[in-house]
Amino acid sequence: MKNIKNYVLNNLFLSKRVIIDKPGFIIHCASAFYGLKQSKKRIIYFFEDDFIDLQKNTIKDIGKKKASFLYYKIGKDFVTRHLNFSSSKSPPLFLKSYLIKRIFESFSSAGMSIGDNVSFNENNNSIVLHGKDNIISRKTKDLSLFCGIVSGVLSYFCGMNIEAKSLNNEKIIANQNIKKKYISNINKKIDLAKYNKSNLPIKNNSHNPIYPSLKDLMKFNKVRHKEGKHWFKEHLIIPMEIGIPEIYVKHYEQNDLLHLLKQSLLKSSEKRAKFIFDRKSISDDIIKLSSILCGLGWGKLIIKIDKGEISCHFISAPITSGDFLFQSLILNGYLNYILNRKYYFSSVETSTTKIPKIKIIYEMKEKGPL
Repeated sequence: MKNIKNYVLNNLFLSKRVIIDKPGFIIHCASAFYGLKQSKKRIIYFFEDDFIDLQKNTIKDIGKKKASFLYYKIGKDFVTRHLNFSSSKSPPLFLKSYLIKRIFESFSSAGMSIGDNVSFNENNNSIVLHGKDNIISRKTKDLSLFCGIVSGVLSYFCGMNIEAKSLNNEKIIANQNIKKKYISNINKKIDLAKYNKSNLPIKNNSHNPIYPSLKDLMKFNKVRHKEGKHWFKEHLIIPMEIGIPEIYVKHYEQNDLLHLLKQSLLKSSEKRAKFIFDRKSISDDIIKLSSILCGLGWGKLIIKIDKGEISCHFISAPITSGDFLFQSLILNGYLNYILNRKYYFSSVETSTTKIPKIKIIYEMKEKGPL
Protein backbone atom coordinates (compact mmCIF):
# COMPACT_ATOMS: atom_id res chain seq x y z
CA MET A 1 0.00 0.00 0.00
CA LYS A 2 2.84 2.36 0.85
CA ASN A 3 4.46 1.79 -2.55
CA ILE A 4 1.16 2.52 -4.28
CA LYS A 5 0.81 5.78 -2.34
CA ASN A 6 4.37 6.80 -3.18
CA TYR A 7 3.74 6.09 -6.86
CA VAL A 8 0.58 8.22 -6.86
CA LEU A 9 2.37 11.03 -5.05
CA ASN A 10 5.42 11.06 -7.29
CA ASN A 11 3.64 10.60 -10.60
CA LEU A 12 0.36 12.46 -10.13
CA PHE A 13 0.68 14.99 -7.33
CA LEU A 14 4.31 15.89 -6.84
CA SER A 15 5.95 15.27 -10.21
CA LYS A 16 7.64 18.44 -11.32
CA ARG A 17 10.32 19.98 -13.46
CA VAL A 18 11.83 23.43 -13.69
CA ILE A 19 12.69 25.07 -17.00
CA ILE A 20 15.91 27.06 -16.50
CA ASP A 21 17.41 27.20 -20.00
CA LYS A 22 15.29 30.06 -21.36
CA PRO A 23 16.91 33.53 -20.96
CA GLY A 24 14.73 35.76 -18.80
CA PHE A 25 12.41 32.92 -17.76
CA ILE A 26 12.24 30.34 -15.00
CA ILE A 27 9.15 28.13 -15.22
CA HIS A 28 8.05 25.65 -12.57
CA CYS A 29 5.91 22.87 -14.03
CA ALA A 30 4.13 20.52 -11.65
CA SER A 31 1.13 18.30 -11.36
CA ALA A 32 -0.78 20.39 -8.85
CA PHE A 33 -0.38 18.90 -5.39
CA TYR A 34 -3.97 19.83 -4.61
CA GLY A 35 -5.53 18.41 -7.80
CA LEU A 36 -4.71 16.48 -10.94
CA LYS A 37 -4.42 19.40 -13.32
CA GLN A 38 -0.88 20.48 -14.20
CA SER A 39 0.09 24.02 -13.25
CA LYS A 40 2.85 26.22 -14.59
CA LYS A 41 4.19 29.08 -12.55
CA ARG A 42 6.74 31.67 -13.54
CA ILE A 43 9.46 32.07 -10.95
CA ILE A 44 11.86 34.92 -10.25
CA TYR A 45 14.77 34.92 -7.84
CA PHE A 46 15.27 37.64 -5.24
CA PHE A 47 18.13 38.28 -2.88
CA GLU A 48 17.26 37.18 0.64
CA ASP A 49 18.80 40.41 2.00
CA ASP A 50 15.87 42.47 0.73
CA PHE A 51 13.37 40.46 2.77
CA ILE A 52 15.56 40.30 5.86
CA ASP A 53 16.12 44.06 5.91
CA LEU A 54 12.45 44.76 5.22
CA GLN A 55 11.23 42.59 8.09
CA LYS A 56 13.85 43.92 10.50
CA ASN A 57 12.98 47.51 9.61
CA THR A 58 9.28 46.74 10.05
CA ILE A 59 9.86 45.25 13.51
CA LYS A 60 11.89 48.31 14.45
CA ASP A 61 9.21 50.69 13.15
CA ILE A 62 5.96 49.17 14.47
CA GLY A 63 7.14 46.66 17.08
CA LYS A 64 7.50 42.89 17.04
CA LYS A 65 3.87 42.05 17.86
CA LYS A 66 2.34 44.07 15.02
CA ALA A 67 5.07 43.08 12.58
CA SER A 68 4.61 39.38 13.40
CA PHE A 69 0.89 39.58 12.69
CA LEU A 70 1.56 41.41 9.43
CA TYR A 71 3.95 38.68 8.29
CA TYR A 72 1.60 35.91 9.40
CA LYS A 73 -1.04 37.36 7.06
CA ILE A 74 1.45 37.71 4.21
CA GLY A 75 2.47 34.05 4.62
CA LYS A 76 -1.10 32.81 4.61
CA ASP A 77 -1.85 34.85 1.50
CA PHE A 78 1.21 33.27 -0.19
CA VAL A 79 -0.42 29.87 0.11
CA THR A 80 -3.83 31.12 -0.98
CA ARG A 81 -2.35 32.55 -4.17
CA HIS A 82 -0.65 29.24 -4.94
CA LEU A 83 -3.88 27.36 -4.35
CA ASN A 84 -5.65 29.72 -6.73
CA PHE A 85 -3.69 28.11 -9.56
CA SER A 86 -5.45 24.83 -8.90
CA SER A 87 -8.75 23.28 -9.78
CA SER A 88 -11.33 23.24 -7.02
CA LYS A 89 -10.79 19.54 -6.36
CA SER A 90 -8.97 18.45 -3.22
CA PRO A 91 -6.79 15.32 -3.22
CA PRO A 92 -8.26 12.03 -1.99
CA LEU A 93 -8.44 11.67 1.80
CA PHE A 94 -6.33 8.52 1.90
CA LEU A 95 -3.37 10.56 0.65
CA LYS A 96 -3.77 13.50 3.04
CA SER A 97 -1.16 12.50 5.62
CA TYR A 98 1.45 11.50 3.04
CA LEU A 99 0.78 14.55 0.93
CA ILE A 100 1.03 17.10 3.74
CA LYS A 101 4.36 15.69 4.89
CA ARG A 102 5.78 15.63 1.38
CA ILE A 103 4.67 19.19 0.64
CA PHE A 104 6.39 20.60 3.71
CA GLU A 105 9.48 18.50 3.04
CA SER A 106 9.58 19.86 -0.53
CA PHE A 107 9.89 23.38 0.89
CA SER A 108 13.52 22.58 1.60
CA SER A 109 14.26 22.98 -2.11
CA ALA A 110 13.50 26.71 -1.69
CA GLY A 111 15.63 27.01 1.45
CA MET A 112 12.74 26.58 3.88
CA SER A 113 14.51 24.13 6.18
CA ILE A 114 11.62 24.30 8.64
CA GLY A 115 10.29 21.38 6.60
CA ASP A 116 13.30 19.16 7.34
CA ASN A 117 11.46 17.33 10.11
CA VAL A 118 7.67 17.02 9.86
CA SER A 119 5.28 15.21 12.20
CA PHE A 120 1.59 15.22 11.22
CA ASN A 121 -1.19 13.69 13.31
CA GLU A 122 -4.07 12.76 11.04
CA ASN A 123 -6.42 12.06 13.96
CA ASN A 124 -6.50 15.64 15.24
CA ASN A 125 -5.11 17.52 12.18
CA SER A 126 -2.10 18.85 14.05
CA ILE A 127 1.45 19.25 12.81
CA VAL A 128 4.89 19.96 14.27
CA LEU A 129 7.79 21.14 12.08
CA HIS A 130 11.46 21.43 13.04
CA GLY A 131 14.36 22.90 11.11
CA LYS A 132 17.48 25.03 11.48
CA ASP A 133 18.92 27.72 9.24
CA ASN A 134 15.57 28.59 7.64
CA ILE A 135 15.66 31.32 4.98
CA ILE A 136 14.94 34.86 6.19
CA SER A 137 14.06 33.85 9.77
CA ARG A 138 17.62 32.64 10.35
CA LYS A 139 18.49 36.34 10.58
CA THR A 140 15.22 38.01 11.57
CA LYS A 141 14.64 35.48 14.39
CA ASP A 142 10.93 35.54 13.57
CA LEU A 143 8.98 32.65 12.00
CA SER A 144 5.67 34.49 11.57
CA LEU A 145 5.82 34.40 7.76
CA PHE A 146 6.28 30.64 7.78
CA CYS A 147 3.65 30.13 10.47
CA GLY A 148 1.20 31.76 8.07
CA ILE A 149 2.34 29.43 5.28
CA VAL A 150 1.91 26.36 7.50
CA SER A 151 -1.55 27.53 8.57
CA GLY A 152 -2.62 28.07 4.98
CA VAL A 153 -1.45 24.67 3.74
CA LEU A 154 -2.92 22.75 6.67
CA SER A 155 -6.23 24.62 6.56
CA TYR A 156 -6.69 23.76 2.91
CA PHE A 157 -5.97 20.06 3.20
CA CYS A 158 -7.93 19.58 6.40
CA GLY A 159 -10.96 21.53 5.17
CA MET A 160 -11.05 23.83 8.19
CA ASN A 161 -9.20 26.88 9.48
CA ILE A 162 -6.18 25.78 11.51
CA GLU A 163 -3.81 28.36 12.90
CA ALA A 164 -0.08 28.03 13.62
CA LYS A 165 2.52 29.51 15.94
CA SER A 166 6.24 29.22 16.59
CA LEU A 167 7.67 28.00 19.88
CA ASN A 168 11.18 29.20 19.01
CA ASN A 169 13.08 30.02 15.84
CA GLU A 170 13.32 26.33 14.91
CA LYS A 171 9.85 24.92 15.63
CA ILE A 172 6.31 25.56 14.35
CA ILE A 173 3.14 23.90 15.59
CA ALA A 174 -0.37 24.08 14.14
CA ASN A 175 -3.58 22.68 15.59
CA GLN A 176 -7.26 23.43 16.18
CA ASN A 177 -6.64 24.74 19.70
CA ILE A 178 -4.73 27.82 18.59
CA LYS A 179 -6.92 30.93 18.66
CA LYS A 180 -8.19 32.26 15.33
CA LYS A 181 -5.82 34.81 13.81
CA TYR A 182 -6.49 35.38 10.11
CA ILE A 183 -8.40 33.92 7.19
CA SER A 184 -7.08 34.99 3.80
CA ASN A 185 -9.39 37.18 1.75
CA ILE A 186 -7.71 36.38 -1.58
CA ASN A 187 -10.53 34.53 -3.30
CA LYS A 188 -9.99 35.29 -6.96
CA LYS A 189 -8.84 32.35 -9.09
CA ILE A 190 -5.88 32.95 -11.38
CA ASP A 191 -6.84 33.43 -15.03
CA LEU A 192 -4.49 30.69 -16.24
CA ALA A 193 -4.97 31.38 -19.94
CA LYS A 194 -4.02 35.03 -19.48
CA TYR A 195 -1.21 34.20 -17.06
CA ASN A 196 0.33 31.62 -19.40
CA LYS A 197 0.02 33.83 -22.47
CA SER A 198 1.94 36.62 -20.70
CA ASN A 199 4.49 34.55 -18.83
CA LEU A 200 5.52 31.43 -20.72
CA PRO A 201 8.62 31.54 -22.96
CA ILE A 202 8.12 32.37 -26.61
CA LYS A 203 9.41 29.75 -29.06
CA ASN A 204 11.83 32.06 -30.84
CA ASN A 205 13.64 33.12 -27.69
CA SER A 206 17.05 33.68 -29.32
CA HIS A 207 20.22 33.46 -27.26
CA ASN A 208 22.44 36.47 -26.58
CA PRO A 209 25.48 36.38 -24.25
CA ILE A 210 24.27 39.57 -22.58
CA TYR A 211 21.04 37.79 -21.66
CA PRO A 212 21.86 34.43 -20.01
CA SER A 213 19.50 31.85 -18.60
CA LEU A 214 19.67 30.58 -15.03
CA LYS A 215 21.30 27.45 -16.46
CA ASP A 216 24.04 29.65 -17.94
CA LEU A 217 24.65 31.37 -14.59
CA MET A 218 24.94 27.98 -12.91
CA LYS A 219 27.19 26.62 -15.67
CA PHE A 220 29.69 29.43 -15.10
CA ASN A 221 29.37 29.26 -11.31
CA LYS A 222 27.70 32.65 -10.99
CA VAL A 223 24.89 30.87 -9.17
CA ARG A 224 25.75 27.90 -6.94
CA HIS A 225 23.53 25.28 -5.35
CA LYS A 226 24.61 24.30 -1.85
CA GLU A 227 22.76 22.46 0.93
CA GLY A 228 19.32 23.02 -0.61
CA LYS A 229 19.86 26.73 -1.23
CA HIS A 230 20.98 28.87 -4.18
CA TRP A 231 23.71 31.47 -3.84
CA PHE A 232 24.90 34.37 -5.97
CA LYS A 233 28.44 34.92 -4.74
CA GLU A 234 28.04 35.11 -0.96
CA HIS A 235 24.40 36.21 -1.16
CA LEU A 236 21.52 33.78 -0.76
CA ILE A 237 18.83 34.04 -3.45
CA ILE A 238 15.32 32.69 -3.06
CA PRO A 239 12.74 31.69 -5.70
CA MET A 240 9.25 33.17 -5.66
CA GLU A 241 6.23 32.96 -7.91
CA ILE A 242 5.95 36.30 -9.69
CA GLY A 243 2.77 37.37 -7.86
CA ILE A 244 4.26 37.11 -4.36
CA PRO A 245 5.86 40.61 -4.32
CA GLU A 246 2.47 42.26 -4.88
CA ILE A 247 1.19 40.52 -1.74
CA TYR A 248 3.90 42.32 0.22
CA VAL A 249 2.97 45.62 -1.41
CA LYS A 250 -0.74 45.09 -0.70
CA HIS A 251 -0.26 44.43 3.00
CA TYR A 252 2.20 47.25 3.53
CA GLU A 253 -0.14 49.63 1.74
CA GLN A 254 -3.12 48.48 3.82
CA ASN A 255 -1.14 49.16 7.00
CA ASP A 256 0.07 52.61 5.88
CA LEU A 257 3.63 51.27 5.68
CA LEU A 258 4.29 51.66 1.96
CA HIS A 259 6.86 54.38 2.66
CA LEU A 260 8.76 51.90 4.84
CA LEU A 261 8.75 49.24 2.13
CA LYS A 262 10.00 51.73 -0.45
CA GLN A 263 12.84 53.03 1.72
CA SER A 264 13.91 49.59 2.86
CA LEU A 265 14.07 47.96 -0.60
CA LEU A 266 15.91 50.95 -2.06
CA LYS A 267 18.54 51.03 0.67
CA SER A 268 18.94 47.26 0.75
CA SER A 269 19.74 46.97 -2.96
CA GLU A 270 22.03 50.03 -2.84
CA LYS A 271 23.97 48.36 -0.02
CA ARG A 272 24.23 45.03 -1.84
CA ALA A 273 25.29 46.69 -5.11
CA LYS A 274 28.66 47.52 -3.55
CA PHE A 275 29.52 43.81 -3.55
CA ILE A 276 28.31 43.16 -7.12
CA PHE A 277 29.40 46.14 -9.22
CA ASP A 278 32.92 47.65 -9.24
CA ARG A 279 31.82 51.04 -10.67
CA LYS A 280 34.84 51.22 -13.00
CA SER A 281 32.69 51.41 -16.13
CA ILE A 282 29.02 52.39 -16.21
CA SER A 283 28.41 50.51 -19.46
CA ASP A 284 30.03 47.33 -18.09
CA ASP A 285 28.01 47.52 -14.88
CA ILE A 286 24.78 48.09 -16.82
CA ILE A 287 25.49 44.98 -18.93
CA LYS A 288 26.28 43.02 -15.77
CA LEU A 289 23.04 44.17 -14.13
CA SER A 290 21.00 43.17 -17.20
CA SER A 291 22.69 39.76 -17.30
CA ILE A 292 22.10 39.03 -13.62
CA LEU A 293 18.43 39.97 -13.66
CA CYS A 294 17.84 38.07 -16.90
CA GLY A 295 19.38 34.93 -15.44
CA LEU A 296 17.25 35.30 -12.32
CA GLY A 297 14.07 35.32 -14.42
CA TRP A 298 13.21 39.03 -14.56
CA GLY A 299 13.12 39.21 -18.36
CA LYS A 300 15.55 40.96 -20.73
CA LEU A 301 16.43 44.44 -19.50
CA ILE A 302 17.31 47.36 -21.77
CA ILE A 303 18.38 50.56 -19.99
CA LYS A 304 18.40 54.02 -21.60
CA ILE A 305 19.93 56.99 -19.78
CA ASP A 306 19.00 60.48 -20.96
CA LYS A 307 20.09 63.47 -18.88
CA GLY A 308 17.99 63.41 -15.72
CA GLU A 309 15.88 60.38 -16.64
CA ILE A 310 16.37 56.63 -16.89
CA SER A 311 13.99 54.40 -18.80
CA CYS A 312 14.20 50.66 -18.15
CA HIS A 313 12.50 48.27 -20.55
CA PHE A 314 11.92 44.66 -19.53
CA ILE A 315 11.22 42.49 -22.57
CA SER A 316 9.29 39.29 -21.85
CA ALA A 317 8.68 40.74 -18.41
CA PRO A 318 6.91 38.84 -15.61
CA ILE A 319 3.32 40.10 -15.85
CA THR A 320 0.79 40.02 -13.00
CA SER A 321 -2.09 42.21 -11.88
CA GLY A 322 0.35 44.18 -9.73
CA ASP A 323 2.35 47.25 -10.72
CA PHE A 324 5.92 45.84 -10.50
CA LEU A 325 6.64 48.31 -7.68
CA PHE A 326 8.59 45.83 -5.54
CA GLN A 327 11.01 44.99 -8.35
CA SER A 328 11.20 48.62 -9.51
CA LEU A 329 12.46 49.74 -6.10
CA ILE A 330 15.17 47.06 -6.03
CA LEU A 331 16.30 48.07 -9.52
CA ASN A 332 16.27 51.71 -8.39
CA GLY A 333 18.88 50.96 -5.75
CA TYR A 334 21.19 49.21 -8.22
CA LEU A 335 20.99 52.11 -10.66
CA ASN A 336 21.66 54.69 -7.93
CA TYR A 337 24.85 52.91 -6.99
CA ILE A 338 26.08 52.25 -10.54
CA LEU A 339 25.46 55.83 -11.68
CA ASN A 340 26.46 57.36 -8.32
CA ARG A 341 23.38 59.58 -8.44
CA LYS A 342 20.09 59.63 -6.61
CA TYR A 343 17.18 58.74 -8.88
CA TYR A 344 13.57 58.26 -7.85
CA PHE A 345 10.94 55.87 -9.15
CA SER A 346 8.49 57.84 -11.28
CA SER A 347 6.16 55.52 -13.23
CA VAL A 348 5.64 52.09 -14.70
CA GLU A 349 3.79 51.02 -17.84
CA THR A 350 2.79 47.47 -18.80
CA SER A 351 2.11 46.20 -22.30
CA THR A 352 0.85 42.69 -23.03
CA THR A 353 0.54 42.95 -26.82
CA LYS A 354 2.71 40.43 -28.67
CA ILE A 355 5.77 40.28 -26.37
CA PRO A 356 4.95 41.37 -22.78
CA LYS A 357 6.89 44.46 -21.75
CA ILE A 358 7.28 46.65 -18.70
CA LYS A 359 8.67 50.17 -18.90
CA ILE A 360 9.93 51.88 -15.73
CA ILE A 361 10.88 55.55 -15.52
CA TYR A 362 13.25 56.99 -12.90
CA GLU A 363 13.92 60.69 -12.52
CA MET A 364 16.89 62.49 -10.97
CA LYS A 365 15.55 65.08 -8.55
CA GLU A 366 18.81 65.81 -6.79
CA LYS A 367 22.18 66.52 -8.33
CA GLY A 368 25.45 65.28 -6.90
CA PRO A 369 26.79 61.89 -5.83
CA LEU A 370 25.16 59.55 -3.34
